[in-house]
Amino acid sequence: WSAEKKKENAMNKIFSGEWYGAQKRDGIFMLFGKDMDGNMCLRPRSRNTKKEFINKIDWVPHLHPFFESIPNGTVFLGELYLPRDEQAKTTTSIVNCLLPKSLKRQEKEEDKLHYYVFDILADEGESLLNMKAIDRFLLLSDYSKKYNGQYTEWAEYKSGQELWDMLQ
Repeated sequence: WSAEKKKENAMNKIFSGEWYGAQKRDGIFMLFGKDMDGNMCLRPRSRNTKKEFINKIDWVPHLHPFFESIPNGTVFLGELYLPRDEQAKTTTSIVNCLLPKSLKRQEKEEDKLHYYVFDILADEGESLLNMKAIDRFLLLSDYSKKYNGQYTEWAEYKSGQELWDMLQ
């Protein structure tokens, strides 16, 4: 396809009302889960060399007040990232080292990792996996009005002209 045809195809899909988009953050994907007993887990997409998922919740103690405020039985998809240097390699250098070194690297305010929430998979113990994406995004918007933290951001989904303008 020519560049013009690709652009026309993208415009058609965006203005169809079936596509939604939000700001992308470049860091490390992290799933946050809080079980019904209040136990919290923050885990990456991949396993370590021992084939285990490591709970990285202790690597971001400044995010604990936010995570603790979230209702039990909730699961978010998000991105840990460093606003002053938004690159996956920078976040990886903080998250994939041993805990004491990670905490040392986040001592300064500008070096603290942030959590960008872009989807919700469970709400107070109820699975949302069969829910349409747009309905999860609306629920996420409701969450963003109730729960906030100094180091958290929420995806704001757009469609149609707003999405097109954002892409431009």
